[in-house]
Amino acid sequence: MERASLIKRAEIWTGRILLMAVAILVLVWLGKQAYVFGVSEAIKTESAAWSELSVTYEGQAIIMRNETVVTAPASGSVAWLATEGVRVHIGAPVARISGAVSPEQEQGSVEVKSPAAGIVSCQLDGWEGILAPANYQRMDLFTLFNSVRPKPLEAPLQEVQGGSPVFKIVDNLVDPYFLVKLDGQPGGLAIGSSVDLEWDSGGAGQGTVIGLQSRSGTCIAIVDVSQATGDAFSARSLDVKLISEECEGIVVPTQALVIQGSERGVYTKTPLGIQFVKVEVIGTLGDRVAVQGVQTGMDVVTNPGLVKKVNQEI
Repeated sequence: MERASLIKRAEIWTGRILLMAVAILVLVWLGKQAYVFGVSEAIKTESAAWSELSVTYEGQAIIMRNETVVTAPASGSVAWLATEGVRVHIGAPVARISGAVSPEQEQGSVEVKSPAAGIVSCQLDGWEGILAPANYQRMDLFTLFNSVRPKPLEAPLQEVQGGSPVFKIVDNLVDPYFLVKLDGQPGGLAIGSSVDLEWDSGGAGQGTVIGLQSRSGTCIAIVDVSQATGDAFSARSLDVKLISEECEGIVVPTQALVIQGSERGVYTKTPLGIQFVKVEVIGTLGDRVAVQGVQTGMDVVTNPGLVKKVNQEI
C-alpha cells in the first residue's frame, strides 16, 4: 500500500512539474511575442521615394565680364536702335544721336555702331575693364564686395554729352566669372566642382568652380559660368543660388544602410515581417543617400539597429 501511494504521489508531482514547465514555456513564448510586437511597433520606417540629392548655397555674386565701353561722338538725344540684351555683330548700329554733330554746332544725327560683336548693355557702372575675368587673381575679393553694391537695372539714357559713355558691348563668347560670397565653409564645394546657378530674375547658368578663398568665416567661390541667361550680361551684382552635387535615385536616410555579411542593404517592413534588401549606393549627400535596388513606396527601416538587436535575441 505504501509503495503504491508513493508511486501515485510521484506521478502527481511529475504531472504538476510538467504543467508548470509548460506554463513557464507558454509564458516565455508569450513574453517574447509581446516583446517582438512592442519592438515592431518601435521600428521606424520611411517610404522610399525617387528624388534628387543636391545641396544649395545662397549668396551674393559679383559678375566679371569682358566689356567694351562706347562713348557718344556728339551731344544730343538718343534713339535706341538695339535694345538691352540683344546680340549684335561688329559695325551694327546701336543708337542714333540727334543734336549738334559738328564743331560748328550744325544740327543733325549720327549713328553709333558696335565696335565688336557681343551683347548690348546700357548698364554702365564704371567697373568696365576692371571687373574682367583675367583680373580676379590680382584683386582682394573680400574688399571688392564692400565696394560693389547691388542696384536695380536703369533705363537707357535719353540724353548724352559728347565723349561720355553711352553703352557697352559684352563679349558673350568669353564666359563670365561669378564671384559668389557665401557664409561659412561650404563643404560640398571644391575646385573643379560642377554647379548650377539660379537667380531671382529667372536667369540661370551652369558653371565650374575654379577657385575658393576663405577669410573670417566667409568663403568666396569663383565660378566660370557657361550658358548664362537673363541678367548675367546686364547686372553687376545678383543674389544667386549655387546648386551642387546633383544625383537622382531612390533616396533614403543614410542611417538606414546596414551591412549583412558582405552585402550592403536596407531592412524593409512588409506584411510578412522585416526583410533585408541588397542595394547599390549611387550617391551620398549629408544624411541622405541615393540607392538602386529599392522600389518606390517600400517602407525602409530607419533604425536598423533595433532590428539587429531583435534578431540576436530571438
